[in-house]
Amino acid sequence: MVINKVVCTTTLMQGVNLPAKNIITRNPNLFIKAKSAGDNPKLTGYEFSNLRGRAGRLMNDFVGRSIVLDEPAFEDA
Repeated sequence: MVINKVVCTTTLMQGVNLPAKNIITRNPNLFIKAKSAGDNPKLTGYEFSNLRGRAGRLMNDFVGRSIVLDEPAFEDA
């Protein structure tokens, strides 16, 4: 059996080191429901760069793509 598409969290992507041709990121938030206190965790610049680096593998893919759906969410205030 071959799995062609996987939708996962950053934990699976970084922890298991899955190869990927394309990485699609919605926003840097690491939560589904925002907390009222404002202590909502987000991906750091290093963590996002780590995820981007997993798009495309040497000797497997000619090009790796990293797609961001909500680009303004990544901008620092």
